[in-house]
Amino acid sequence: MKLTNIGILNIQKTTPETLEQCKEISNVGFMIGTDEAFEQIQPCRISNIGMTIKVPAELPLVFKEDSLTLDDDFLNSLPEKTAFIINGDCIIQTENDSLLQEKIYEIVVNGNTYAPSSLQGLLATLGRFNGRMVAFENGATFFEQPLLINESHLFRLPKRISTNRLRAFDSNLAAFAEDFDSIEVIDSCWLDKNLFSAWKNKLHLDLGTELQLLESPVRYHKSHETFSIEDLAAITEKTLAVDGVLTITGSEFTPPEHLASICCQTLRARQEIVNQLKPLLTSGVKVETIESNKRANHGKLILSASQLTQLENPMHMENYASLVFDESVTPELVTKGIAQIENFGVITAPEALMAIIAEKTVKNFGKIKPIERLNMEETKEYAYENLGYLAL
Repeated sequence: MKLTNIGILNIQKTTPETLEQCKEISNVGFMIGTDEAFEQIQPCRISNIGMTIKVPAELPLVFKEDSLTLDDDFLNSLPEKTAFIINGDCIIQTENDSLLQEKIYEIVVNGNTYAPSSLQGLLATLGRFNGRMVAFENGATFFEQPLLINESHLFRLPKRISTNRLRAFDSNLAAFAEDFDSIEVIDSCWLDKNLFSAWKNKLHLDLGTELQLLESPVRYHKSHETFSIEDLAAITEKTLAVDGVLTITGSEFTPPEHLASICCQTLRARQEIVNQLKPLLTSGVKVETIESNKRANHGKLILSASQLTQLENPMHMENYASLVFDESVTPELVTKGIAQIENFGVITAPEALMAIIAEKTVKNFGKIKPIERLNMEETKEYAYENLGYLAL
């Protein structure tokens, strides 16, 4: 039996007889099992395992494909010590170190971890953290990014707040400064100019925190947005704030009548539009031209000849997962269709494309390998393939 391309392989409770049948295990993100299971599977050929985690058979495993908050209520509800795999951010909203040690057997976080500063050292001994470990002030309640404060939910907020990204644009909130003891901002703070004057003694900003003071009224969008040039010109607010990528479509520029500034993470537009909008951009805004055709892959992307021939402009590809060039793609199509590749994952392609792909790859922190050809007899041996989670 062969197992390949498995996100999480759990052999905690697999019988010795089943383990003996395993001839090959490859391309597994996480492999979880007992000490005995790992010993019994040793004769098997094992390759490309991202991480192994040893967990006793009697202990439960929690797998979360999203953010997870561990607070007193959640931890107290666990019947026993538990192993965690979190593919997302983890928020530790407790300062009870004894409770953490009592309930967490091991924790693996593939994302950022936010915890009270007094617990950072303890957490490091309890698991593995593939992301930032961010400490916030003891006694504060942490809010996932971004935290938009307005008058309607002001009364529900605690006295001490910590957040990655703070957004507040209503100048009337200045009157409620005494409602807070402190507001800690770790990464980014966008505020109305007048509100900053009233709140500045309550704000605790890290040295590297981005601070944008914006002129009201502000039109705010909490994620990526696309506007036509006509839509942009029709905006009546003084500031457009977009928490993500702002894409502007169209080629005939019409100057906005009321808009005085644009605050976003990245602006995407045609080069001539970018040039016209630059005077409106706040500091720190990244710029990408639509002509650059930048793509990012976070899953499994298969590129075919038909896809590459339809491109108007060569792609700037960022690969963070699995990028596959199928058999129909020729070296000429790669030359014309791909401007450059930044690889942080795995690229597979026919042997004939290896040279041109290597030439196009300007950064390689992953693997580039030829497509493996399997005959029919070999493929019959694969019992499990391309699964997110498998418990044998």
